[in-house]
Amino acid sequence: MLISRLDATALADLKQIKQFLLNEFRLTSREYRARYNAVGRGDETYALFTSRLKNLWEFYMRSRECKDFDKFADLIVADCLKDTLSGPCLKYCLAREGNKVLRSEEIAALALTLIQIIHRMDDTGVVSYIRSEKARTIMHNTPKED
Repeated sequence: MLISRLDATALADLKQIKQFLLNEFRLTSREYRARYNAVGRGDETYALFTSRLKNLWEFYMRSRECKDFDKFADLIVADCLKDTLSGPCLKYCLAREGNKVLRSEEIAALALTLIQIIHRMDDTGVVSYIRSEKARTIMHNTPKED
């Protein structure tokens, strides 16, 4: 049982049990976004469907700490940027992001850093592929979270 991980003192406090369960079952922002984008109406009324959409969107916005228009605009840009990244590059950026909320510029900088590690640019802007073991390792393994 999940709550068996709590000690006796915590089990006696309903607030601690509630917080523990919320932390255990908390979804990530990507999961909220995926659920929002994949939602279907099914046989529920339009009013219930609208309410469910609003709730999913609000959970997503809170999980991304989006509280004003500038953050909202950046959130849309960051999500669009992530949608265009290759699999290994996205995996690298998400691992570096961890539980933090990165701005679109920070995600772009991470992607560029990875590309510069994999490809070596000379002064003229010509790119040559580095076929080193280090480059292959970076492309296929995610770094440890900070």
